[in-house]
Amino acid sequence: MRLFNPDCYAIITANGEQIDLSAVSASTQRRLDVSFNCFLTKDSEPNEGECTYYNLSEATRNKIVKDARIEFYAGYDGEFKLVSVGDITTVKSRKPNTDWSTTIKWGDGVKKYTDVNFRKSYTEGIQLKDILSDLISSLGLSSQGVIEELSQKINGGLSVNGKTKDILNKITKDYGLEWSIQDEIVSLVQKSKPIDDDLILISQSTGLLEFPQVSEKGVDFITQLNNDIRPNKLVDIQSSNSFELRVKDEKIASSANGIRIVETVRFIGNNFGGDFVAMANCRAYNG
Repeated sequence: MRLFNPDCYAIITANGEQIDLSAVSASTQRRLDVSFNCFLTKDSEPNEGECTYYNLSEATRNKIVKDARIEFYAGYDGEFKLVSVGDITTVKSRKPNTDWSTTIKWGDGVKKYTDVNFRKSYTEGIQLKDILSDLISSLGLSSQGVIEELSQKINGGLSVNGKTKDILNKITKDYGLEWSIQDEIVSLVQKSKPIDDDLILISQSTGLLEFPQVSEKGVDFITQLNNDIRPNKLVDIQSSNSFELRVKDEKIASSANGIRIVETVRFIGNNFGGDFVAMANCRAYNG
């Protein structure tokens, strides 16, 4: 199955004002030309996004500033879903010829990730989930994943002082957990486990564009843009190809097919006739 009429747009909130770039021109029946490249990972480093708008008005260009919030949407046939959201880190406008281009870069939760500090002492008997809840609350973000399941008590007392991100990195590593910020929500999972049990089918019938590639780093695939493909989500790859990968005569994989966990995904596209894809890397999942 192939999807048609890809389109995309951004909504930016700067200094309390919403800049809605989703409008369709009455004369052209099109939105403003824009390209995008968004990279999402399961690591704790913030996800990154970038888009370039063409021929924004001077008034609009002047309103888009660093630290503003951006939401970027993409979809087909007028049905849009969020691709990426974050705090704007840089804005650059230039006019190399007759047209203006404005490139906007952002990070998902990057301002809070970078700036927020945390200091607190805990007495013996405190549960792990309570410490993690305090840390996440200090970021001003909600959470998803396994936090309510973490009822184990820590050994002895605990005093923490420093950047919230650094404390989260240490505690999650010590207890076999992984954390990241996904769409301004802290995602907390057991190491090597998915965020939920939902399966996303990846096949020629759902938009798979090329045969998946198998390497020592896992499986890479390219599909028509599917916003549901996110880090720590489960995908079920069903490709018509079958092969065997060997490294030094040791079989690494017999096929790309099967249930896997998404490690990273890159969304690339534009609304004026180019690519509109998701490029994902994933690894085997054994349940």
